[in-house]
Amino acid sequence: MDPYKPQVDLPLFAIELLREGPTMLRDLGRHLMPRQGSGSPRNIADANLAWQFGWAPLVNDVGRMFDLAHATNDRMRYLRNLEDGNRVHRSLQSNKEIRNEKTSNAVTIGSRAAGMNPQWCFTADVRVREFVDVWYSANGKLLNTIPDNLFTTRSLSNRQMLGLRLHPTTMWNAIPWSWLTDYFSNFGDVLEASETLASLKVTRMCVMQKNTTFSLLENARVSPGVTHNAESAIMKLTQKARTVSANPTPRLAATPWLNARQAGILGSLAVVAAFRGRTSQW
Repeated sequence: MDPYKPQVDLPLFAIELLREGPTMLRDLGRHLMPRQGSGSPRNIADANLAWQFGWAPLVNDVGRMFDLAHATNDRMRYLRNLEDGNRVHRSLQSNKEIRNEKTSNAVTIGSRAAGMNPQWCFTADVRVREFVDVWYSANGKLLNTIPDNLFTTRSLSNRQMLGLRLHPTTMWNAIPWSWLTDYFSNFGDVLEASETLASLKVTRMCVMQKNTTFSLLENARVSPGVTHNAESAIMKLTQKARTVSANPTPRLAATPWLNARQAGILGSLAVVAAFRGRTSQW
């Protein structure tokens, strides 16, 4: 909900470019002019780290700059809505798959009818897929006043979108290895949320979640003389929950679960550390 969150954090962009630029160019040279041993685990791990911490953020920031004009107009409307104390709606997750599991021979139906296999007449695997939607609504009131002049408001929005004001979150993200702390705790999120509450009063927040689980029969096998309808072999379970908070405040918490990207980065770091001190193949 931060009304001053930048679209492209230019100070952080400059710091990371100066810090990671030489490594990015080195790895680009390795990719364009591969030599013997370029496919070694060490070089593959280096390439992954160069992409995750160098090229991927660069491409993302450049892409956001092209959308700066549209984003600035949206920010201006958002600031006016917050100044009036309007309700804010945001989607956090939309139809995200969080589970996809298959159990072999999970369903077996037997029969002792004449002429039937005495052990079973229907056997199938079961696949369970679960999807989640998370969204929230909140009442927010801007604590600062917005200039009435359209030109001044647009200039203010442009500075905000480019991060041209001192952000504690920018300083935190600029610290080397601070990202590793954020892998296992929500310190960065708490810092950002606290920064938001310095300029925005949130009196009520309602976070809602809907989990939709499908159970499907796959690879059905039947005995001779038995038929089944595959279209009816689906069960659906929907669960809904919500949490309402008055005057919400951020709290520190552990986040011990790693996603695939984070696990890949830590794996690449482990490979690089294991090969450190050996003769480079480059």
